[in-house]
Amino acid sequence: NTLREFVTIHRASQEKQATTLGNENYLMAQVHLGHDCELENNVIIAPSSGLGGFVTVEDRAFISGGVMVHQFVHIGTLAMLGGNAKITQDVLPYMMADGNPAHISGLNKVGLRRAGYKVADITAIKKAYQLLFNNESKLEDRLNQLSQLDHASAQHLASFIQASKRGFHRDKA
Repeated sequence: NTLREFVTIHRASQEKQATTLGNENYLMAQVHLGHDCELENNVIIAPSSGLGGFVTVEDRAFISGGVMVHQFVHIGTLAMLGGNAKITQDVLPYMMADGNPAHISGLNKVGLRRAGYKVADITAIKKAYQLLFNNESKLEDRLNQLSQLDHASAQHLASFIQASKRGFHRDKA
């Protein structure tokens, strides 16, 4: 891991708990990780960003400068958070979130390509995105349809949503 100037990482709030960092994470200047946070691997956090307590960040997420993340939020794999975003709910894997309040602004296509995802994989994730956000049916029905898609990324997205305790940011409607 690379920790630049003035990074603060708080220890866990209770005995036998931990604030954990995986491998190959890059935390730029003045990043704050609150107590009981969990960063997986290859996470990049740009300057002057802060994560409240109990935040989980999955592999290869990118958090731009000035982003503030509320406690208990879960940020998915390859999510990309735009500069100065206010994150108060979970951010779905493979999505871009931006704004104050934050909203989903599309798929993180550049991040997916850089991570080595093939065109077929990106197409499957795009189909999952459209199913979630371009559909007027109940969320439960959309999750059932999402679970039936035969792709690991769609399955991860469905399980991420089902496990969400704070709800998740939606697209700007």
